[in-house]
Amino acid sequence: MAKKLEWHEKTVAVKDLRPFERNPRTITKQDYNKLLASLKKLGQFTPLTATPDLRIIGGHQRIKAMQELGWQDVRVSIPSRDLTDAEFHEILIRSNVANGQWNMDILAADFEVQDLLDWGVNVDWALPDNDAKEGGDGDSLELLETSNYKITCEFGSEREAFIFLDEMKQRKISAKAGK
Repeated sequence: MAKKLEWHEKTVAVKDLRPFERNPRTITKQDYNKLLASLKKLGQFTPLTATPDLRIIGGHQRIKAMQELGWQDVRVSIPSRDLTDAEFHEILIRSNVANGQWNMDILAADFEVQDLLDWGVNVDWALPDNDAKEGGDGDSLELLETSNYKITCEFGSEREAFIFLDEMKQRKISAKAGK
């Protein structure tokens, strides 16, 4: 039976880290630019993960950005022993999976949609639905905010639409109703 995994953090020279050649993660140019901006503004708030011989497990995109920014040293979380292939692959995937869900009420109330977009949060819930533009069977309500976002909501009855409209007005959100 393998010894229990324990992790420690240390500072490592960027040049000493080796990427995993079969890393399944990619990044778009737009997301890479967001990553660069984040590193410039906030620094490295999460360590990379690597094997004891410094093969990167998690942080391939960050290390590319750090190299581009001229960083010499980075923080890396390293296991206390060599990993089995199965452990390596599991950590490779788990380190890139977002567990949990967002509380949409808190996001909508406490954060600006543009900030969430800039930070890489999927805000499809706050953006217009292409199907809604086609028109639906029920009544619909369009919300127009000063940030130029348009949201179309569909309701089963006119009464439901106007209750929602009233709630938006109470929150000082510009909204209009129509069929």
